[in-house]
Amino acid sequence: MKRLFALIPLLVFCLLCAPGVLADPASDVPYLDKNGQKQTCPTATVVADSDTVWTSTTEAPGWYVVTGPVEIPRRVTVTGDVHLILADNASLTVNGGIGVAGGNALTIYAQSMDESTMGSLTATGSDSAGIGGGFNGNGGTVTIHGGSVKATGGSDSAGIGGGFNGNGGTVTITGGSVKATGGNYSAGIGGGFGSSGGSVTINGGSVTATGGGSGAGIGGGSQGSGGTVTISGGSVKATGGDNGAGIGGGSLGSGGTVTISGGSVKATGGDNGAGIGGGSLGSGGTVTITGGIVNATGGSGAGIGGGFNGSDGTLTIGPAADGKMLTVTAGDSETNAQEVPGSAFTLAENIIDKVSGQAWFRSVEVKREGPAPTGVTLNKTELSLFVGDSAPLTAKVAPEDAGNKDVTWTSSDPGIAKVKNGTVTAVGPGQTTITATTNDAGRTATCTVTVTQLVSSITLDKTELPLFAGDSTTLKATVAPEDATNKTLNWTSSDDKIATVDQTGKVTAKAPGTATITAATDGSGVTATCKVTVTAKTYGLSCNVSAINFGNVFPGYTQPGAQTFTLTNTGNQTLTGLTVSSANNFVVGKLSADTVEPGKTVTFTAQPKAGLNVGTYSETITVTGSNNVKATATVSFTVVPSPTPAPTPEPPRILLHFNTMGGLPLGDVSFGQGAPVELWPYTPVRAGYLFQGWYKDQALTQPVTKIVLVDETTLYAKWAADPAAQTGSGSGSGSSGSSGSGSASGGKATPAPTATPTPKPTATPTPTPEPTPEPTATPEATVSPTPAPETDGGSGFPVVPVAAGAIILLLTAAGVIWFFRRG
Repeated sequence: MKRLFALIPLLVFCLLCAPGVLADPASDVPYLDKNGQKQTCPTATVVADSDTVWTSTTEAPGWYVVTGPVEIPRRVTVTGDVHLILADNASLTVNGGIGVAGGNALTIYAQSMDESTMGSLTATGSDSAGIGGGFNGNGGTVTIHGGSVKATGGSDSAGIGGGFNGNGGTVTITGGSVKATGGNYSAGIGGGFGSSGGSVTINGGSVTATGGGSGAGIGGGSQGSGGTVTISGGSVKATGGDNGAGIGGGSLGSGGTVTISGGSVKATGGDNGAGIGGGSLGSGGTVTITGGIVNATGGSGAGIGGGFNGSDGTLTIGPAADGKMLTVTAGDSETNAQEVPGSAFTLAENIIDKVSGQAWFRSVEVKREGPAPTGVTLNKTELSLFVGDSAPLTAKVAPEDAGNKDVTWTSSDPGIAKVKNGTVTAVGPGQTTITATTNDAGRTATCTVTVTQLVSSITLDKTELPLFAGDSTTLKATVAPEDATNKTLNWTSSDDKIATVDQTGKVTAKAPGTATITAATDGSGVTATCKVTVTAKTYGLSCNVSAINFGNVFPGYTQPGAQTFTLTNTGNQTLTGLTVSSANNFVVGKLSADTVEPGKTVTFTAQPKAGLNVGTYSETITVTGSNNVKATATVSFTVVPSPTPAPTPEPPRILLHFNTMGGLPLGDVSFGQGAPVELWPYTPVRAGYLFQGWYKDQALTQPVTKIVLVDETTLYAKWAADPAAQTGSGSGSGSSGSSGSGSASGGKATPAPTATPTPKPTATPTPTPEPTPEPTATPEATVSPTPAPETDGGSGFPVVPVAAGAIILLLTAAGVIWFFRRG
């Protein structure tokens, strides 16, 4: 809770400061610097009535601007180096004054030197200086370059300078109208009660300073010395309080150091103070006058020197800075002013006893020799120049025998024209006033200077412009410099039949051809041109193919694939509103776009519809667009009747031959080409042998049980001797084109002539059910079997060979059994 209460002052401070911090900044704010030259501040914070602090840091230089009537009901504190711009016709009132303590600085600027329009500032302190230090505080650095500034000190505080018990700090005035009034016992400009005046420098402007109570007009407060006062120009009127000097010390204070080298100075002391010098009972200090017009009048003190009962101090008058003589006139309250003997002075001793410290010489005037000017005229009252040009002005001061004919030249806006020693130089376009002011008596004469900025160049955004007949476009012109006085352009065409141009730069194409458009300025002779080429408008649309035939198909067809048509804009104008027609018997796709630029393309697709009946279909598809453009393409398609199926040809028949290799012959069989043939049904018979299987080669190296017939093929039988047939005895006879007989005795039969040892026969595989082949006739017992004629069915079952083989197997088995029982 304590922490919460501790935050309350901080929150209040933030709320009070926030409006000023968050104020919208102003950009490119103009102001006049100490030399009267126009400058621009890139950005400045707009002063608001809620401001309490104006601050400046290295990261964010503090620039502020007053743009309207603003009244701040409390004191504003300056921290850092702050700059304040008083905009023309703007006013700022700060009730509580502006705090500029030691170590901080405030610089005030105006936007013009015209007292009727320059911005104003009114600052009134309560217990502090109007502008400067607070209670018990020294004044900081206050610089005034312009504006109408009115500063009033609070109790015991200066108008501009120190607060109570605070010295004046550093005050510099170069222009504007300044009125400063001190509070009780304080200086108008300088120290507060009990403090010295600090450093006061006046180089120009109009300054009126009035001390309060016992303070000086310019210098120390009561009991404070005058500090350092330097005046080199301007119009200064300083009046001390009751016991203070006009310029110098306050009551009981010495005059300090006062140096006057120019300007018009009128210093009046209070009842017991000097005009320039000490306050009551204060010494005269050090006073040096080398120029200007100085009128010093004391109360009971000297015109220039000590205050009432104060010592003389040191006074030096002359020599003049320009070598001319000065005239010193002294007087008192009871006699007319009189010239002090010796009008040219190089040493102060010549007059010090006459004017310093003597109550009866309360008035002293120092001026140049001769009468004061009564008027001044210029050789021209109006002057017209182009930017960069110069012209002299001469001033004539009256009367001819005036003691000081010197004049000071000023410009109301040096950003338009500046002046030096009467020579006017044009800087920027606009109008300004050149003023010649006599250094004595302040007589003035003016000349109105009008500066024109000529156009230096014209640039068109296009130097060549293609247009179609009937079209329009506007050329854009850039005129340099930006601040040219007359930027009006005159537009012309070299041939209005081809292209015209109005005075805004709008070009309208009329007919094919070329024309030149020219933009020219009034007076400067600068031009710029653009070549316009006008072309007739054309419109066209073409298709990449004129016709597509999707070919012939049979009923029940698969829908043919879509074909793409490409359309090209062959004209020079963009086509819009493109549409494609539909078709009765074709599917037409959408266009890829409804707008196409010159040279660009769009596409669509088309394909026959599905399920059309027998017939020929042909349609024209049309694409249309703006300006009556059209492109066509023909699509066609035929559905033909289905053809009568052709009979399926039987594959060719292939013969299969069996070489029984000495066995009973087997007839050839035939099969369709590529048919697979199982071989187990085809088993040959050979007496005394067992069948071992079929082989592809006669050498019996490639056994085979199934074959696919591709070409005419011969298979070879393999045999193994039957052991049962070779035991026991018997006899037999046979013929095969011959006759013979034989007998055998003993235990074994005579082996057949082909009794070659063979491997143990393998069992004949069990056949799978197949149609039984038709048996062939039993052939004669010949070694080379004669092929049987091909059967109609393509294959036959060999019944006789199988039966014979079975009988042989049974006989062989019986013989084996008999052999073993016998043995």
